[in-house]
Amino acid sequence: MNYFTQDFAKRFTIVLMASIAVGLLLWGLDFTDWANDFTMEQDDHDDHGEGAARGPEGVADAFKPFIKLTVLMLVPAVIWTWASKLAKRFKN
Repeated sequence: MNYFTQDFAKRFTIVLMASIAVGLLLWGLDFTDWANDFTMEQDDHDDHGEGAARGPEGVADAFKPFIKLTVLMLVPAVIWTWASKLAKRFKN
């Protein structure tokens, strides 16, 4: 717990500034022609009619964001855990 409070403000500020910078970069990317073309391509592929039954495809679309979130958070966490254990092993 002592390590958590040690230089907390400094570490928190660094992480906060990095996340704000990445967020601003991604926000700026939203206004590019590339992002607009990508959105148009997605709209072209989405040719389901109003009220059309989507069946299993709809269920898969509902879970894609959760799977994506899990993978994008779990993979770096596992890599960090392995790297930490490896660093501790070499440190001792």
